[in-house]
Amino acid sequence: MAKYQARKLKGPWKDGYALDLHTISSVMIGHNEYGHPEFDTTYSEVGGLMHRLKYRSDKTALPDLVETAVSFIRSWGIEFGVIVPVPPTKVYRTFQPVLALAGEIANTFKVPLLRSAIRKVKDIPELKNIYDPEERKRLLKGAYEANANAINGQGILLVDDLYRSGATINEITEVLLASGASEVYAFAFTQTRTKK
Repeated sequence: MAKYQARKLKGPWKDGYALDLHTISSVMIGHNEYGHPEFDTTYSEVGGLMHRLKYRSDKTALPDLVETAVSFIRSWGIEFGVIVPVPPTKVYRTFQPVLALAGEIANTFKVPLLRSAIRKVKDIPELKNIYDPEERKRLLKGAYEANANAINGQGILLVDDLYRSGATINEITEVLLASGASEVYAFAFTQTRTKK
């Protein structure tokens, strides 16, 4: 099991946490032959595992991440009846880390994984390149809709792999609550250091 320092997440959910920061430090060391900046990055233990899984498709990181998440969620003491993964941004990827992680957590807790509880209904640009919080909100408004029949009256654990500004998970939580979820708990594996 990985070491972690859980971080409280504030938002419209009943309670929320990220297991740890994604990176501890990142120092620019120059530019590569294409002119792109290169960094010497130090990851938290959970962040290093998530980086391997998300950006290198290294599935050997999956068991440690799931074991750590399950241990934390049990100690958190929340009650939920279903798990809803945040829809992946890059839908073309053959391996989707957030779906794999949420699926393993659902199996462990023996609760349904509702992959179709929330879906993106409009195209939006990648938010990591948009720094204005109001612009993020505007882009996300109406971007998701919930399957009200699937979530009606359910206590939901909403799972994301990486929490940046919180704009997406905030919007999805509000859509789930407006569609009849009894309560939503937000859980992310890692959180970026900046609020951008």
